[in-house]
Order: sequence, then C-alpha cells, then structure tokens
Amino acid sequence: MTVQPPTVSVPSPHAPWGSPTLVQLRHLREYTAENGPMSIYGDDGIFRKFEDALSESYKLPYCMLTNSGTSALNSGYFGLGVQAGDEVIVPTYTFLATVTPLLRLGARLVFCDADPVTGNISSVDLERKLTAKTKVVAITHMWGVPCEMAAIMPVIKNSHAKLLEDCSHAHFTRYKDKMLGTFGDVACFSIGAKKTMTSGEGGFLVTSDPEVYVRATLLGHFARRSEQTIEFLRSKGMSEIAGKYADLTVGFGENYRMHPYSAVMANALLESGEIFDLITRRSSSLKYFSAILKDISGIDPPDVDDDYYTGAMYGFKARIDAPDASELRLILEELRSRNVNIKAPDSGPLHVERVFARAAAGKFPGVYEYLRGRVSLPTFSGGMPEDKRVIDQYGEVLAYVLAQHGRK
Repeated sequence: MTVQPPTVSVPSPHAPWGSPTLVQLRHLREYTAENGPMSIYGDDGIFRKFEDALSESYKLPYCMLTNSGTSALNSGYFGLGVQAGDEVIVPTYTFLATVTPLLRLGARLVFCDADPVTGNISSVDLERKLTAKTKVVAITHMWGVPCEMAAIMPVIKNSHAKLLEDCSHAHFTRYKDKMLGTFGDVACFSIGAKKTMTSGEGGFLVTSDPEVYVRATLLGHFARRSEQTIEFLRSKGMSEIAGKYADLTVGFGENYRMHPYSAVMANALLESGEIFDLITRRSSSLKYFSAILKDISGIDPPDVDDDYYTGAMYGFKARIDAPDASELRLILEELRSRNVNIKAPDSGPLHVERVFARAAAGKFPGVYEYLRGRVSLPTFSGGMPEDKRVIDQYGEVLAYVLAQHGRK
C-alpha cells in the first residue's frame, strides 16, 4: 500500500481575520438603529467613548482617533514638532508608513539597522547613530514583538531626543509588565486591514504630553475639535499651552477624522472584551505551534519570549534553513502545493527604496540576517484544542517537505 505524502486537509485560509465579528455587527446595528451620526466634528459621542476607553486602557490622559495608522503617525510626528531639516532616526525594517510621513515634513532621515534575531531596531546601532542633532527616534514593535526597551530607553534618556512608538502591530502587548505605547512621548496605532484590533480602517494615538496632543489635533481635526481641545486644556489649568495655539484652530489643512462606524466597531471589541478573548486564543494556539516547530529540523519558530504572547501577536515569522533564495522558493512552492499558507514577509528593508534615496547612507547587516530564510505563517487564532488539528497537519507537512529537501 502506497502511503500518500501529507497535506493540510483543513480548507484555507487557516487564520481568517479582518471581517466584522458578530459582536461588531451587533453594535453597529444598534448604533444605526438609534440614528447615530455618520460624521462627528468634535470629540463627542462614540469618539469620546472610544477615546476615553483607550486612555483608560493605556493609563495616558490624551487619546485622538484618526482615519488610519498613517494619519496617526503623521499627527504624532507633527505633534512632536518635527520640521524641515530635523534629524529623525527610523528603523529600516518597518512598514513604510512609519517613515513616509517624514518626507512631507522635510525631515532628515537616518536609518537604523535591525536586530538580527528579532528584526526590531538595533539598540547598538541606535546608540551609534544618535547624536545631539537627533530630534526624534521612531521605533516599531514589528509583528507584535516588543523592542528591547531595557536597552533602548537608557540611550534615549541620555539624549535630548523624543521617542515615537509605532504600535500598529502591538495592541495591548506588554514588555516586562509595562504596556507598549507607554514608553515614549507619543504612540501611534493602526486598527485597519487585518490588524489584531481592527475595524477595517482607522488609527489612534496616545500621549501624556498636552502639547503633542494639541498639535496633533490641529493637524487633522480642524475647527470644532481643535476649539474643544483648547478649551479642555484651559479647564485643566494649562493656559500657557492653550494660549500658544488658540488662534490656530482653523488647523493645518488635513482631515484625519475617523468614520463613526469604524469607531463603533473598534470600540465593540474593547467594550465586550472580545479583543482579549482573541488574544487568549491566539496565544494558546501560537505557543502550541511554536512547540511543534521546535521539533522539526530545518525550521525555527520566532525567537520571542512570553511578552510577545501578552498582546496582538500580529505576525508569526519563522525561519527556514535554506542555503539560498532559490532553494527557499522551491520549498515554499511545495509547501503551498500542500495547502500550507506560507509566504515571504511582506515588508523588506526601507533604506533600499528609491523614495528614501536622500537618507543617510550606511550598512545594514542585521536586517539581512533577520530576513534570511524568514517566512510568514498563519497567526492561528481559534485557540486550543480547536486549532490542534490544523497545527498538527502543518507540522507533518513541514517535516515531510523539509526532509525531502535534506533538512533532517
């Protein structure tokens, strides 16, 4: 009797996410049934409700919703006062929207290499490149893996630079019991696309700095929201800051307001606790998946600690031991032919992109080492034991295919 090579029998996709949940749809139906407004100019209604909930979650006094994570980043940099010619250190390994807002502001970009193990910004290269001219350092907790804040924060604190955290992949993730997004001067989030916390399109920022908050408001929330912010600061005894910006409430030309329906759906995940149920399920599945991969020759699970499993876990990036890119392509093609949802990571180094050609030159060995053999696998989110069958099948197919390619 001929034994058939293994394949994944569970229908694809194996980690579906990005469509409204039943809870989100119920909240949206209730909102529309009550004639909830389709547009809100101030920080009223569902905007106030959701912003207050996020401020409470992050224990930070100021939160502002935006229509995308990119808009949140635009607002964050503008809030920090980045102007033409200011030096900003950015990671070369991040989603492009972490960096592209700085082109509009005319900042001088300095790319920083990645840690070869985690892919996050290298604290060693950061310390090497940070100078008295550095106005802002931006970091991204890429794929939901926390940056090494114990090494980064002393570097920042020994300078005059401000810190922007891009937490678009890291909702509710903790680093040594402290929430990511609370280390820096401002933190920016996306709740768009297939983010762990999603409403299709949207973003937000949080900060403890009232001046960052008012400047961010003026950039993308003109007139009523800007006026409300000025009055709010006055009511809290911050007359100097309020007076500094009081005659600028016409704003600076952008409209970054979130759609109320997006706010309703995102708030539903938080208010119902569904987002935390998802995190719990995803954590149990990915821990099991990591254990399976550790027993397979030729592939390593992501090198993460327990902090990764406390929050979004937006990406699961393993490494296949392939001698070159051609061999890796062959392995991926065979795995996909056996119904394994696997691909190369979507993001690559930014310093090679033409749009950033004017950035400071340098060498970036860490990012290339991190990306060598790196692959994206599903962020299984059904929990255990629901995901056990499909994860076991992944293990069988990966072991078989890698053995066929000499990884024994």
